[in-house]
Amino acid sequence: MTRSGDVESGSITRVDTGDEASESTATTPSRWQRYQAWDSRVGAKGDRLIWLYLVPVICLVLLVAVGPSVGHAYQARFGSSGTHGMFIVTDVSCSPKSGCDVHGDFADLQGGSERLDVEWGGSANDLAVGDKIVAVDTGDPLFVYPPNSGGEWLRFTIYLLLAVGLLVAWVADMYRRVRRRRAATSEPELPDDVIYKR
Repeated sequence: MTRSGDVESGSITRVDTGDEASESTATTPSRWQRYQAWDSRVGAKGDRLIWLYLVPVICLVLLVAVGPSVGHAYQARFGSSGTHGMFIVTDVSCSPKSGCDVHGDFADLQGGSERLDVEWGGSANDLAVGDKIVAVDTGDPLFVYPPNSGGEWLRFTIYLLLAVGLLVAWVADMYRRVRRRRAATSEPELPDDVIYKR
């Protein structure tokens, strides 16, 4: 085989032909090349757009919608504070996908306060317009709860953990993308027939 000589003594070798040339092309890919190969396997362009743009929006919406109610649901479930009263069902709307939403009016047992058109934060099974249920008002702007909070505290916790977990994964992925892109732009470009001698 023919060698054109050392570019730097003992460090870089130009390989023209022969078996060693074949071996020289089988170099280990850089981290950025491995990342690009992985990124191409993730899915179609639409899948990447969903991950890059839609997922963080959904996470933020969940955090804004669920976050303020988590503490109130825990307070109704485990705490002793709150205003106890009666919840009177005024509207029940159900759908096959999301289940039933129950709205009504809350009245303090002592007659001190009343809230109109609030949502029931407990189970909606077998509830009908006109039903009266013992409830507790923890100050949640959207819900009043049964005295033990029903299962809302657990449902809100699952939604919150899911949103936080996805958002952390998204931020970590964006950080890796930026680092690898910067590393790729700073790598020197060498001719195809130049390799580093190990």
